[in-house]
Amino acid sequence: MKEKLPIFSVFSIMTALMIALGWSEATAANTWDLLAYYGISKLNVISDQIAFGILWHSIVYMTWMPAVASLYFLIPILANKPLYSDRMGRISALLYLIFSNNVPIHHLYMVNLPVGIKVLEEVLTFAVVVPSMMTFFNLWATTKGAKINLNLISVWISIAFAGSIAAGVTGIANGDLSFDSIIHDSMWVVGHFHAMIFFSIVPAGFATLYYMVPALTGRQWYSNKLGWIHMVGYVIGTVMIVVGFDDLGLEGLMRKAEIFPLIPAYITPEILASAGAFIADTATLLWLGNLVLTLLKEELEILRI
Repeated sequence: MKEKLPIFSVFSIMTALMIALGWSEATAANTWDLLAYYGISKLNVISDQIAFGILWHSIVYMTWMPAVASLYFLIPILANKPLYSDRMGRISALLYLIFSNNVPIHHLYMVNLPVGIKVLEEVLTFAVVVPSMMTFFNLWATTKGAKINLNLISVWISIAFAGSIAAGVTGIANGDLSFDSIIHDSMWVVGHFHAMIFFSIVPAGFATLYYMVPALTGRQWYSNKLGWIHMVGYVIGTVMIVVGFDDLGLEGLMRKAEIFPLIPAYITPEILASAGAFIADTATLLWLGNLVLTLLKEELEILRI
């Protein structure tokens, strides 16, 4: 009990609290909807959206925090060095919790809300950059001067590190009042969300799996070559998806549009994103096959004998 929790465990606790806070607001919004439906209370649509919107944004962090935990877990192992600043890691985890659930209004900038509230939301959105920069500096300082072998684990965790910054930049743009007037509720928002998932969250998950499967099973991966093909195919495919979605948003396509003009400005990015999804999915199926063969490797060798 006298020992401190490891940083990745602290992030796990913060994630659990985010889940509780996020879904409590969804419960409140749904209860309000039901009471209004039966005429027990009056429904204010904007307030209802804000309450439910707390869940919208916290879901991003519910999935993002385990990825950050993976970075804190794997990077010191790969660098063979202790974390640069243990305190900085703990403070950043707490700041993520504080700022994750209170910025849903930046998806409602076009609603007739007081300007002061919108500016406050803009500031709070930018405040999320603080724990992110603390995290990236902390992890970068941990690796400085270290000799890290080039392997699938180090490459995937590097993709997650760099991808988190790239995806986060599109989020900062999304939280800006002036830029939001251009891309509000467009496919740009979808592109940002997919960038967070495909560039940071999933790569951190793959890095963890490439590390944990041999550690838990005592078996090396069936094919290292399949692993590299998976990585290259996944990165190429997901870049195509995000670029396609972002381009659609900048061209003005709304993310909930069911009918839209079949013009090159929309068709070309749609084809780009669809082709990217096919490439990334095919590469991921190769990873799945590699995983199955890894788990069955000994049994297959017995069958050969």
